[in-house]
Amino acid sequence: MEESISHNAGKILLQIYLTWKEKNDMPKFKELLEISKLNEQELKRALKYCYEKGFIDLKIIFGLGMTQMQGEFWLKDLTSIGIDIIESPRVQS
Repeated sequence: MEESISHNAGKILLQIYLTWKEKNDMPKFKELLEISKLNEQELKRALKYCYEKGFIDLKIIFGLGMTQMQGEFWLKDLTSIGIDIIESPRVQS
């Protein structure tokens, strides 16, 4: 069963946070690809989702005739919103 983009994005955001916390640096795309066990397109969609929600700062480099999803993804930083999502206590209903 294929997981949703938001579910994959949550796992990726957590992995980015853990790497950022441990190494004080953002993980590289290839490192996330190996750790996450997602294929390249699933990872790119998850990263784009995190970027659009404001959780990470992402730079996408693509050339003439290419779509964004065909480009190279470079993780620049974890935003305060992304950190708050991970560090805030879980709300019980």
